[in-house]
Amino acid sequence: MVRGHGKKRLELPTYLPEVLDLCWRTGRRIAAVLALRFEDLRLAEGPHGSVLWPASSDKMGKEWLVPMSPEARLAIDNILAERPGIGEGSCSRHSSRRVKQYVRMQSPCGFAQQKF
Repeated sequence: MVRGHGKKRLELPTYLPEVLDLCWRTGRRIAAVLALRFEDLRLAEGPHGSVLWPASSDKMGKEWLVPMSPEARLAIDNILAERPGIGEGSCSRHSSRRVKQYVRMQSPCGFAQQKF
């Protein structure tokens, strides 16, 4: 994502394609994907790893341990390649709103023009 113009132009990394891919591949809501923490990932479990979805992000209030598909693992690996998980929490509490704003900015109909 690019912000500013001229000398103040700043290119910021965007994980929007990976976040949307995780939503698609896992069937989870965007808020649940953005609420994931590094410690929720079980990368060594199963053939492609697993995700422990916390009860706090589940509409039924239940914790789920779900195996990852190869495509979901690829999205996780792409994010971790640029932003390795260190300590607690990887997203700010306003990330969901920022992602939604970014999606709206990308096209008049509200969907990002991204190639997956």
